[in-house]
Amino acid sequence: GRDSTRPGGSSLSAARVGRRRVLPAIDVSLPMPLMASSNRSNTQRPAPDEVAPRKKQKSLLGWASSGPVLASGEHEVFLQAKAQPGTIKRIELINFMNHGHLTVDLKPGVNFVFGRNGSGKSALLAGCMVALGCKANAVGRGTRMETYIQNGKQSCTARVHLFNGTSDAYKPDLFGPEIIVERVISRQAGGNVYVAKAASGATVYSKLADIADICNHFNIQVANPCVVLTQEKARKFLGTTDDRNRYDFFMQATGLDVTKQNLVEMQAELERMKDNLAAFEDHFPELEEAAATAKKALDDARELEELDDNIADRKAKLRVLHAREAAEKVQAAQAEVEEMSERVDAQSDRLARAREALEEATREHERLVAQNAEETEVSSRTAVIKRMQADKMHKERNRDGLKRKAETSEAQALRQKQKAAAQRQEAETYKKELAARQAQEARELEAKRADLQAKIQAFEAETQAEQAKFDAADRDMAGSKQAAIEAQNREQHIKRDLDRLARDLKQLKESKGPHQRAAQFGGDMPKVLDALARNKQRFQKLPVGPIGMYLQIKDPQWGIAVESALGGLVATFVVDNHQDRKAFEVMCRDLRLGWVPQMLVMRIEDRPYDLPAARMPDASRYTRMYDVLSFTHPMAQQVCVDRANVERAILAPGFDEAKELMWTGGTPHNVSKCYTQGGYAIYTRGSIQAQDKPGTTGARSRLCADASEQIRMLEAELEGKKEEFEECRRQSHGAVHARQTFDRMEKELVAKLGKLRKQIRAHKDALDQLNSGAGAEEASVEEALEEARLMDAEAQARLEAADKLREEVRALERDIAPLAAQIRDLEAECNALATQLEQSADLIQQAWHKRKKLEKGLEKINSEISNAEAERAKRMAELQRAKRAAADAEAAAREGLAPGAQLPHVDERATIGGIQNQLTRMQRRKEEAQKAAGRRRSKGGIERVDVESLRAAYEEANAVLETEVKKAENVRADMSSLKKARKTRDRQWSTDRIEMGEQVSGSFDYEMRTRQLAGSLQFDHQDDSHNSKLAIQVQTSSVDNNANTTQNVATLSGGERSFTTMAFQIAMWTFVDVPFRCMDEFDVFMDDAFRRQAVTSLLAACDSHPTCQFMFLTPQDMTSMIKDDDKARHVFRMPNPRED
Repeated sequence: GRDSTRPGGSSLSAARVGRRRVLPAIDVSLPMPLMASSNRSNTQRPAPDEVAPRKKQKSLLGWASSGPVLASGEHEVFLQAKAQPGTIKRIELINFMNHGHLTVDLKPGVNFVFGRNGSGKSALLAGCMVALGCKANAVGRGTRMETYIQNGKQSCTARVHLFNGTSDAYKPDLFGPEIIVERVISRQAGGNVYVAKAASGATVYSKLADIADICNHFNIQVANPCVVLTQEKARKFLGTTDDRNRYDFFMQATGLDVTKQNLVEMQAELERMKDNLAAFEDHFPELEEAAATAKKALDDARELEELDDNIADRKAKLRVLHAREAAEKVQAAQAEVEEMSERVDAQSDRLARAREALEEATREHERLVAQNAEETEVSSRTAVIKRMQADKMHKERNRDGLKRKAETSEAQALRQKQKAAAQRQEAETYKKELAARQAQEARELEAKRADLQAKIQAFEAETQAEQAKFDAADRDMAGSKQAAIEAQNREQHIKRDLDRLARDLKQLKESKGPHQRAAQFGGDMPKVLDALARNKQRFQKLPVGPIGMYLQIKDPQWGIAVESALGGLVATFVVDNHQDRKAFEVMCRDLRLGWVPQMLVMRIEDRPYDLPAARMPDASRYTRMYDVLSFTHPMAQQVCVDRANVERAILAPGFDEAKELMWTGGTPHNVSKCYTQGGYAIYTRGSIQAQDKPGTTGARSRLCADASEQIRMLEAELEGKKEEFEECRRQSHGAVHARQTFDRMEKELVAKLGKLRKQIRAHKDALDQLNSGAGAEEASVEEALEEARLMDAEAQARLEAADKLREEVRALERDIAPLAAQIRDLEAECNALATQLEQSADLIQQAWHKRKKLEKGLEKINSEISNAEAERAKRMAELQRAKRAAADAEAAAREGLAPGAQLPHVDERATIGGIQNQLTRMQRRKEEAQKAAGRRRSKGGIERVDVESLRAAYEEANAVLETEVKKAENVRADMSSLKKARKTRDRQWSTDRIEMGEQVSGSFDYEMRTRQLAGSLQFDHQDDSHNSKLAIQVQTSSVDNNANTTQNVATLSGGERSFTTMAFQIAMWTFVDVPFRCMDEFDVFMDDAFRRQAVTSLLAACDSHPTCQFMFLTPQDMTSMIKDDDKARHVFRMPNPRED
């Protein structure tokens, strides 16, 4: 296997690096106050290192459901591949993010999902995580689940089909060969539904806890970044500068964080047992006291009997006194009722006389009011006056407020001007004193500056001498280094050219006849053309393509320029409508090519465009690209015109000629771009002059020669490239050796120059410190003067604001004057009317007062009658209660006496309080004696306990005390065993942490060396894992020990950072045994060479886990990189994003 070749690949056993290691659960609970089940003879605890085996589920052969469900051919594929249960078979997204309805079928082993940016690759991964129970913040795409719902929709669905085969299936009798996990997210409150369905589609579970149980069974860890690496988590890993975050990543991936948490919980349980045991032992004195109390209870038994007799006598006398008191209360209540009845009768007579007087006064008042009808006019005018006065008062308050604001603003402005003048005067005074003091200090500083400058000049002279030596060595070294770099780059470039030439030659040789022309634009193009010929009936109009088949170049020297301008259009098909486009895509998928050719939806016509000369460049002055092309199909001409603007492109032999045509004297008329023979595009966009690199490579064009001519050219070019590659390899080895020699010389000179420059910097810093000392005080003076100027400006602004406020005050005063005049006129009219009504008003007022006085008197009499009647009713109720209480007291006093017997004699001087006090003292004494004697209460009253019962209680208390002491000893023994188990596991955890760190560091270096890099992981293990650190050290060359080494991943190139992240991920795979792993855009920032090496390393690592499923998301089409691989790899292409 691959792991056996890695350093430290087999240092840990499978039991220690497989699934997450979880410590066995130990029941150390200690119920309070007594642990009835803690007897050691009845409690069996697991051994410290014992791990409970995982429960096996029923075999798939015994599965049965409500309906017959047979394993499909797709299921057989997973069984034959020996895929782990829990592997993903299908992912479905409905209204999820940018997907209306997307279905992706995955296969066992390696799956590549590629598509353009914005096609929803990351949404596919997010949907998988959401369906399997991840929270929004763990997915990294927002903090609320509603953000995943597509715009304009009310809900979305994420559904994952899990493989449930082999003997480790999860409840196969319920689910069958497949588990469908579904999560529906709705915008409504509580709209978050989990469903687990069987293979038949029947719902089995509908709770999150059940989904978590399924994931735990299969060890699915979608929240673990080592299992599912999203763009956000990868970006965080690449950009972090905190080594503690990387250490947390390591702990989570290895499962050591779970083990550490178990150890912490065990320690907490020990502390809880210790506290419970202490509280348990606290009640021992109570048991000892209970035994002593039982003995004393025996002595108090006789005293209780005597107390019972005395209490019974006092209760009988107390009942007699209560009966006597109740009879006296009845007599008093009867007298009060008779008195209240006489009072009510007298008040009723007064009420009748008061009503007659009130009726007479009311008639007189109404007569006078009818004579005074003009009072209404006075009231209405008075109301108008009040409204106008209120308006006037409101405006006067506004005027006064504005006046106060204006005065306040002027006062503040004056104070601020005074403060600014004082500050300005103080600053100018200080400035004069500073100038005098600085003149004295300048002379002293000048001497120090001269000394420092002399030292600096001496060191600089020595530095220049050493720098001259270094420059001489560097000039010699530069040529060697540049030669080595150029040789290596040229070697890689030639190697890529060899691979490309061999691939092109193979494609051409395998094609025969007319299909050779099509093979020049893609190896599978002959298959596509054959399929089109067989499926003509599927299309309304037969698609046309590839476009390059219908193009010919009249002059071969412009082949590279034309192909650079057309780009991917030469391999494009034209379809007439969207229905034909869908039929074309289905046909390509049926061919299982792994890719779909590029398509353009255009109406297919049988005639070319008629291009007017006014739209094209002047043919007499320029070589037009349109003129060097010949079209054998009208659609080829239309595509080149519509998509590439060939009618507006011109040609130039060289780069300089093209720049002169496009950039000198402005852009030519009707010209968009100018292409050179090498394929460069020169153009002007707005005011910006721009150029594009060639869209194709090499010195050949697919549009120039026929297939046989191209085969001969390719064979000749391939032989020349092989010879050039061997010569370049010899030059590269010689240049590398020379560079290593110069590197040693450079290192010595750099160290010496660094020491000299450090001394120069120290003296220059001292000189700068002297030069900058005087500037601080001058700056503070200028700041004070500037602050004074700002204060003057602010004061002026306040004065202007005060002027505006005063203008508003004058406007309000102009409004108030006419309003006051109107109020005076209305008041004069009201006074005239008031004089006329004055006499009649006096009479009305007197009548009104008389009427009100009589009404109040009537109300008072009514109130007194009501109160008297209420009081009489109250007295009557009290009389009845007193009679009932007297009867009850009489019955209670005679309770227990024979019929006709006399009541017990009670002294006339005895009182209820005195007898009650005696009874209370006796009952209190009895309760104390009962507690001492062990009396207990029951529903029937207080039960007496004899001497034998007291003796039995004493023996029972003694036995309880001995039993509790024995239980406490057993708990102490259990705590000792648990402490030993925790200590053993803690040592094992520390050992595993170190060993796993060494193993992952070796694996990381192994993966880095596959790309001629070197790397190591520097672990700083601390007792507190929160303070532990993990630093990544990367050396940019594994063959050169003197290459640059960095611990800051951010300083690496984009490709190196991505490859470092991937190598770290692969190294961590050893510690997590999961059914599937996912990585999003693992090849971001990589060039083709980096990407090819990364894919090779990635596939090799995948092959070392044959039962695991892998899903890699990338914007690059991986078909060409894996087509020569001898193992089955699966590629899924995402649909292109909508452009609307």
